Formats: sequence, structure tokens, C-alpha cells
Amino acid sequence: MAADRVCSAVDLDADPAVVDWLAPFLDERERGHADARQGVARMRYVVAHGALRVLLAERLGTEPAAIQYRYSCAVCGSREHGRPEVAAAGAGVSFSLSHSGDIGVVAIAPESVGVDVEVVRARRHGERVAERIMSADDYARWRSLPAAERPRAFLREWTAKEAYLKLLGVGITRALRDVHAAPVRTWDDWPSGCVTSICVASEEALAGFTRAVFAAQGDG
Repeated sequence: MAADRVCSAVDLDADPAVVDWLAPFLDERERGHADARQGVARMRYVVAHGALRVLLAERLGTEPAAIQYRYSCAVCGSREHGRPEVAAAGAGVSFSLSHSGDIGVVAIAPESVGVDVEVVRARRHGERVAERIMSADDYARWRSLPAAERPRAFLREWTAKEAYLKLLGVGITRALRDVHAAPVRTWDDWPSGCVTSICVASEEALAGFTRAVFAAQGDG
């Protein structure tokens, strides 16, 4: 049986055979989003959303292509966009998907969950952004760090806030400085070279999360 709460890392630069295997699982809406992209961007979209469907199917005991989503926007109430959920009544599963560069992370749990992953790299205007998203005290502490530690420390703040907003299903609709994410769990170097944060409603649920690597067809 699959663990109740799992974060799975996905290599989005998969072999073409994996892309071909995952592509038929996407629904019409997802295929439209994929076809609006080209080259590597299209491939990564197919792998991210196809892997999500495979992981959900394993949890639900169904086929990846059979999963249907419903959407709801916590800001405007629209059912045409917003946070996706499994449409099947009584599914008892929530999910969140994030990607950065060639890495994706899928979080699955029995309660609402938000996840955000970011590749650690130098960012233009990083100091200006840090000042905008952090409280004055947090920014002062961040500035006191050695320069080499700041990119990862910045991403701990950023991903925690993003994961919290994904949990709420609202996106960035207010100043990130005013967002206080709790409870949150952050991995400083998972997947390798990345910072990942997950956010759920309770500390107890956070403690139950395990990490995994998405296994493509034929990999076990």
C-alpha cells in the first residue's frame, strides 16, 4: 500500500519513450496546455502532468487516463480555473504539483496540501525580491548571512510561502511579506540542488511525509 503522505521527485527531462508513455494519459485540457508549448517545455509539461496521473492512479486503484479533475478558484469562485482536485466523490486524496527547470515534485496526502520546489541558482535582483517578500527582521537576518548561503536561505522563505498559498488555492494575491506559512516542512537539498517546501494543516500531518522518486514504466 502506498504511504498516506508522499512527496515524489520527477525528472522532467525524461527519455522520449517515457514521454510517449505518459502523453496518452493527459485529458483534453492538459493536451491543449501541452500543445501550446514547444520543444523542451512541452516535454516537461507532459512528464510532470503524466507522472502526477500515474501517482494518483496508484493511490486510487484506477487507470491514469480515467482520472478526472474539477477546478475551483478560492479567489473568484470560478469552476473554470483554480486549484485542481480529483473529481471522483469520496476520493479522499489531495495533491499539489510544482516544477522548476528540469525538476518536478508531486505531493499527495489525505488532506489539502501545497508544495513548491525551486532550483538553487543565482537570481537577478535577488536582494530586491528578498526585501519585498521578507519582514524587516527576517530581511536583516538574511542580509547578515554569508553571500554563499543567501540563495538557499531566500528559497526557504520563498518556497514556504508559495506552498502555503498553494494549500489555500489562492496563488499570489497579496504581498508575500504578509504571508506567514505554518506549519511547513522544508528540505534544503532535495531533490538534489533544489529547495522544496510542503505545507499542510497540522504538524502531525507534516511529520508523516516521506520522500520518493517517480519510477517510469519498467523501472520497478
